[in-house]
Amino acid sequence: TKGGLSVSEVRIPYSTGKVITTELITTKSLPTSDVFDTDERSSKIVADCVNSAPLSTGVSSWPFATLSISRGGVREWKDIITKTACTSIVANERILAVGTANGCLYLYGTSPTLGWESGKAYRAFPPFVLGSPVVAINLSDAVSNESEMVVVTSDGGFAVYKLLHSGPKLHYKGSIVPPMQQMLLSSISANQQSGNQPKLVRIQITDSKRLMLVLMLPTSSTGRALQGFVYNRDMESWMLVADSSNFLLSDFYSPIHKPSSSKEGILSRVAKIVTSSTSTMASAKQMYQRVVENEKHSYQYIITRSHCEDRLACAIALDSKSEFESWLAQYARCLSSSGEAKALRFLVDTLLSGGEDDHAFAETDNVTSFLLVGIQRLGLDSTRIIRKSILPEMSKNRHLQRLTNEISIELDNL
Repeated sequence: TKGGLSVSEVRIPYSTGKVITTELITTKSLPTSDVFDTDERSSKIVADCVNSAPLSTGVSSWPFATLSISRGGVREWKDIITKTACTSIVANERILAVGTANGCLYLYGTSPTLGWESGKAYRAFPPFVLGSPVVAINLSDAVSNESEMVVVTSDGGFAVYKLLHSGPKLHYKGSIVPPMQQMLLSSISANQQSGNQPKLVRIQITDSKRLMLVLMLPTSSTGRALQGFVYNRDMESWMLVADSSNFLLSDFYSPIHKPSSSKEGILSRVAKIVTSSTSTMASAKQMYQRVVENEKHSYQYIITRSHCEDRLACAIALDSKSEFESWLAQYARCLSSSGEAKALRFLVDTLLSGGEDDHAFAETDNVTSFLLVGIQRLGLDSTRIIRKSILPEMSKNRHLQRLTNEISIELDNL
């Protein structure tokens, strides 16, 4: 169909640069050795792959790539990969991975004691044949025996491998074509198509072992659109967790993000990558004003409420406890500031697994009681979180005083 992407049509561009480089991660503490002096230990160690033009052998011409490890600009080790070009190179503390244009994956090991300080590598396995040019590789840190690697090929397929001491083992696999298709179709529906295909910005395994994907699509009106996804292995599909054109007019939306911290959740990290332009916000404002012009509530309230519900659902799906609590407080603030007594009563009853008969349907509907499921999944206490995140916001609105007291008494009697 027009604007659609079939699997056969998808060809994600891969790097065609002449030189591809990655800095090698060295161990924090090294055993005493007379082989390396202090200056050598402090010099930056880099692996680079230089792609060369086909070299005539008299019978045929072969392209090749030269992989080398250098310390302080001095080459200490070299390997040659023939009949192809290097498209991706990445390393962690113990593995160097190289992807090639002919669809192969090369894995190199190094010294088990000195690591990359040795300045040496070796081919740990025969080339793994993936079938399509390698677009991107990402390695998680080599912690114990839990390191993982994700590889994306130009046909849109991805695979996540566990890097065991015995070798890599397939963990799960899928495709990034569906989110690319969704992003392209959304731009066509919004008349923002530019004739371009979504581009892979980043794919990585997070500290919480989630697979995160960021796509970018150049658009005719706003310059670019960005979307962030996290893979749901139970559903074998991607979840859209961040969109540069969603919830722009929410009271809690901000393109300005605080510096990173150790307590920052995955939602916040993805949101930092996905930002919006002024023209996008203007277009969104016009659209929302038209949709709700005859409604009781303002578009600002509807967007803010939806924004909170979306973030809560994402926090549950990603097992982000701190972000769930934070967004629940924001949700309560949104409802309280608008004097939504019935919505707040419903919210509290849902978290407490039902209340009066008028609200008991929350127990039988798996969709409306997703907050209760989230509380249980994240190991949170309903009573504590209502006291901590909801009642303080309700107490700020004097019109909700009676309901606030009512809920407080109920909690005391539980």
